[in-house]
Amino acid sequence: MSEHDKMELDRHFAWFEGRLPLRPARFVGWLRKPSSRLARIPLAILLIAGGIFSILPVLGLWMLPLGLLLFVQDVPILQRPMARMLGWVERKWIERQRAKGANDSLARLFDSIFRSAAAHGVTQKPTSLINQGLRHN
Repeated sequence: MSEHDKMELDRHFAWFEGRLPLRPARFVGWLRKPSSRLARIPLAILLIAGGIFSILPVLGLWMLPLGLLLFVQDVPILQRPMARMLGWVERKWIERQRAKGANDSLARLFDSIFRSAAAHGVTQKPTSLINQGLRHN
């Protein structure tokens, strides 16, 4: 396992901790410390098992990746694949946020056009205006 992979995992954990409320973020920070290994490993196993049995009430599939993330802290051979997977997830997340932002920009543009049209006395819905234009052509 390279130092780069370890730094990449730490960066992803820091990102995750930064998005949590204060108390859960402190707990995750404590779990990541080397001195918390005796608490981290059993918790990781419980979370992985809970993710596997996600068909039961209260347990959920969300538990599986969380357990794997905790488990990876103590299994160096899994750190490189997990760092790569987290990098892939991050790239996909960013792409989706950009696409969503582009869609939001387009929606704001159309909204402003339709408000402007309404201010000038156009009262029909945009789809009916489009349909009328198609019928006249």
